Amino acid sequence: MNNSLSFYTEEESKIFEKNIKDALGFAPPRACGWLLYLKIYTAPKTKIIKDKDGNPVIGANGKPMVIEMPDSIVEDSRWGSAVGLVCSRGPLSYKAERFKGIEWCRVGDWVIYPQHRGTNLLYKDTPFLIINDDDILGVIENPEDVRKN
Repeated sequence: MNNSLSFYTEEESKIFEKNIKDALGFAPPRACGWLLYLKIYTAPKTKIIKDKDGNPVIGANGKPMVIEMPDSIVEDSRWGSAVGLVCSRGPLSYKAERFKGIEWCRVGDWVIYPQHRGTNLLYKDTPFLIINDDDILGVIENPEDVRKN
């Protein structure tokens, strides 16, 4: 029986811990208690232009057309996001009786969380959110698939 809503196994999650550290260039903060540290999703600086079917639009040079996003949009996406990457979990996360032994997420999962919850901060110039384990609303595969309306 799978006792997690994660897309990943526990072993894969341990690999993600190392990969996250390598990608960030530093170890993320270690969460305490039942808290989670999420790296807030930031929209990419460049985007490939796609047609209505989702295929890249090819330019005159034979390469996909790319648009450079203004800094203001990238910055707005960071603090307006409701998506984050789980970088660390406290040792008590998902241990309470109410979870009935089910982990809602693991390190390496992209998750959706409610806006205006938790504590936003910059740690080594990287946006993080500290949030309670029970504030997670869902686990997703790709943060670029999420749009707020």
